Amino acid sequence: MIAVYPGSFNPMHEGHLAIISYLEKHFDKVLVVVSPESPFKVGNYATGKERLAAVREKLKGRKAIVDDIEYHLEKPLYTVNTLAKIAEREADAPVLAIGGDSLADIKLWHDYKRLLLDYGLMVFPRQGFDIKTIKKDLLKENSNYKIKLLRTRLYNISSSQIRESLKK
Repeated sequence: MIAVYPGSFNPMHEGHLAIISYLEKHFDKVLVVVSPESPFKVGNYATGKERLAAVREKLKGRKAIVDDIEYHLEKPLYTVNTLAKIAEREADAPVLAIGGDSLADIKLWHDYKRLLLDYGLMVFPRQGFDIKTIKKDLLKENSNYKIKLLRTRLYNISSSQIRESLKK
């Protein structure tokens, strides 16, 4: 199976690395997709190319593969389209790995229903987000949605917090 872990990684931190370590242990292939831009994030301090290079450096020598697929896709960039392109080139269907904060906002994502039905989610816990309740509410909408909640260590860190502390 292939796990796809997308993000802006602005910057990559120990929480991201812990998720990648988990994925490396449980999946045949792990693709870390660095997005050149995110419709949900503004005020990036590093360019897409700088972040891509930084993630490649952090993951050098690891099982996870840094994938720049979104740097070659037409805009606007949507995760569901990225997964479709990955599915075209890979033998196995990809599964999307996200944090609980992203699950809370999943209905804002382009074509989220297709994402939940065709690919499915593995959701890592995130402090402040009740992922069990969010999953329950989503399954009321469609019981065929593929959502797996993972029990892993909580990391109380975010790239946003890091960027804020760097401004000071």
